[in-house]
Amino acid sequence: MKYSYRWLKEYIPSLPRPEKLADVLNAHAFEVESIERHGNDSVLEIKILNRAADCSGHMGMAHEIAAILDVRNKTESRALADFLEFRKLNPGKIFREIFANSIGRTSKGAQAPLREFGVVVEDPNACPRYLAYRIDGVVMKKSPPWLRRHLEPLGVNSINLLVDLANFIMLKTGQPTHIFDADKIEGKNIVIRRAKTGERMTTLDGVDVALGPSVLVIADSQGPLAIAGIKGGKRAEVTKHTKNIMIESANFESVIVRSASRILKISTDASVRFSQGLDPHLTEYATGLLVRWILEYAGGTPKGYNDFYPKPQYPRKIALRLEKLERVLGIQVSQAQLLDILRRLDFKVGFIASPRDVLVKNAKKLLGSPYKYGASTMYDAPYRFDCSSFIQYVFRHIGVQLPRMSFQQYTASIPVADHDILPGDLIFRSQHAPRRGVGGNQKKFGHVGLFVGDGKVIHAASDRKQVVVDTITQFKKVAQYQGARRVLARETTLHFVVEVPTARKDLLIEEDLIEEVGRLLGYYRIPARPLAESFSLLPLDQGRVWKEKICDVLAQAGFYETDTYNFIGPRGREALGDTTKDYWELENPIRSELSFLRRSLVVSLAEVVAHNAPRHDTLRFFEIGNVFIPEKMKGDPIEAEEARIGGIVWHASNREKSPAFYEAKGTLTSILESAGISDFVFTAPRAESLLLYLHPHRSAIIRCGAEDIGFVGAMHPQTQRELGIKRGEAVVFEISFPKFVARAESEIEYQEPSKYPSVVRDVSILVSEDVRVQEVEDVIENTAGALLWETDLFDLFDGENIETGRHSMAFHLVFQSNERTLRDEEVDAVVAKVIAALESKGWEVRA
Repeated sequence: MKYSYRWLKEYIPSLPRPEKLADVLNAHAFEVESIERHGNDSVLEIKILNRAADCSGHMGMAHEIAAILDVRNKTESRALADFLEFRKLNPGKIFREIFANSIGRTSKGAQAPLREFGVVVEDPNACPRYLAYRIDGVVMKKSPPWLRRHLEPLGVNSINLLVDLANFIMLKTGQPTHIFDADKIEGKNIVIRRAKTGERMTTLDGVDVALGPSVLVIADSQGPLAIAGIKGGKRAEVTKHTKNIMIESANFESVIVRSASRILKISTDASVRFSQGLDPHLTEYATGLLVRWILEYAGGTPKGYNDFYPKPQYPRKIALRLEKLERVLGIQVSQAQLLDILRRLDFKVGFIASPRDVLVKNAKKLLGSPYKYGASTMYDAPYRFDCSSFIQYVFRHIGVQLPRMSFQQYTASIPVADHDILPGDLIFRSQHAPRRGVGGNQKKFGHVGLFVGDGKVIHAASDRKQVVVDTITQFKKVAQYQGARRVLARETTLHFVVEVPTARKDLLIEEDLIEEVGRLLGYYRIPARPLAESFSLLPLDQGRVWKEKICDVLAQAGFYETDTYNFIGPRGREALGDTTKDYWELENPIRSELSFLRRSLVVSLAEVVAHNAPRHDTLRFFEIGNVFIPEKMKGDPIEAEEARIGGIVWHASNREKSPAFYEAKGTLTSILESAGISDFVFTAPRAESLLLYLHPHRSAIIRCGAEDIGFVGAMHPQTQRELGIKRGEAVVFEISFPKFVARAESEIEYQEPSKYPSVVRDVSILVSEDVRVQEVEDVIENTAGALLWETDLFDLFDGENIETGRHSMAFHLVFQSNERTLRDEEVDAVVAKVIAALESKGWEVRA
């Protein structure tokens, strides 16, 4: 986000120069990505962390800087007065005075509910607060110079007075607002709802947007007026002719705005701020300031407002222990230092010398409070409770955060013997009357009470509809007793209870407060200490190393990585020609298509191709995954599990000059050579190793020395169809990953390329169709000797002008020496020897 240095200086007159300020923020708060001059101002681009929405406006950033620098300002200007009020932001009395003074009171009463428009929020979780304020009779004027000076350095163009003021308030407070032309709103209600399927809206910049149920909108009786938290619509746009306006200041749920922004591919200054999670109490303050500026510069008459805020949020209380803070940070912090830092952050701090006594005292004050099943500590307390919300509430007031449900509170505490129970411990029993839909641990630990000493327990009793006190004997009689648990340590020392403003959504637990204190102290103050223990480096996991290298090789070859389930269904098993005895079958599969543990990657890869083939002409996928071979298990089931490198190449039409088989074979060669494996050959499969799902004449076994490590082959046309690939040719390959790693060279020796030119000769041979390529290559390479650098098959042809039962093979023979430039005569002599050797096999050499 962009921040104006001059604007920040309005709140902190003693602000250091921009470069020094950047150093301060980098050390204590946020990363300053750049500083740019803009006339006589400097603009800082600051990377705001997620959930740090309290700093998304100039006031919030100034508050952060003031806390770091320990600035104490006096009220010297309107800007400073606003800033000091901003720092006091608290629920319950949210700027009532400044709000009332800003909007004024007319004879009809500006504080009265707005009669022209009602506010209907269909999903309060998506919109916790919505404030609509109406002003009639505004006069559109040109924005004053001071307003334009605040906006232009930040890249915000002046549009008109009202829009400029709304942008100014957002940049000032961090709270986005929106202004509608009230005369263009149809019907009597502003409705905040999910968009309907098929609904569309034209945005302020003239873009037609398709909406849907995942998008929250502001609507009237005719349809959407704005996309909530993201962008306004054209229909109720403010223009130079606007006379009556409706101001929107709302709080939208961050995840909904972030999701809608991503779906619609629309990102705005407003959506970025809402996505970070704004304080709902900021809506009222921002509205008050905006109304004040509008009345001052555009005139008009306040008509009233509607404020939908059914469940106000309250400050969070968190316990903070000085000894734990010092232990975590590794430095000594005095109580005075701690209190000073918390004061600079505007956190309220209380002291509790005896947490158990305070806990019991607060619990007794709540005796007689009404019972409400499912009561919330946020919205119902301290007026209504159920058993677990009562416990959560009294612990929260000593700064201890407990889970909401009774069974969660059970697991969050430690057991204690009955003879050792102390005041403040929890007492659990099962429910006396099971509720529908409740089972397991929730039923077992269905009720909880607080032991308060003298053999008594205070709890919220559903049968008596209130918070009551019983003897522990009475408490145990009602249902099965589940024991006592302890939250507070036996020797509970003095701790602070810190009241965190609702704007600080990032502070939830004690460790968050400790980090906050450490941040303001400066992490550079934490001393560097050597580790007490010595550690030895673990050897590299060669499997992991080679997996990454293989992924790189395949990605460079144009393959996409997949990550499929380890299961296949009956269709895949049958397509491979296997029976159920060849597989481990799941007793309770998620669905029938995932009922067998796979013994090959072929089915998984083929299904990925089948899914994508209708939209492509060529596909290449690979996966390094596990297969399961039951017959390999001798004792431990893990023996049957093996990792494999699998790949598939699919062409919609098998073009003869670039067949999929040779592309796959070349890819395998690259994989093996990248690992320094050179003793491999592609050989025809023996009868016992022939895979039924591969083409019998277009497949090969990959052999290293005397061991088979994998295969490559075109899928049998019938198998291919059964797996859903309806056209083209698919070639698959697999290599045993453990066998690959065992042969891979951890340190590959690289040979310097020859500085002498190579000489290429082409040879074409006509052979019977049962002759394999490898057989021909063996004759060539064994005859040519050391000068032959590479043998490359570049054509394999049968058809026109080739008699039935025969096919043509064409090879590039590459000759090269590391010691000298080869002469044509000596290359020709070697080629002549090769031709003679080929002809001695009865093969016809055509060139």
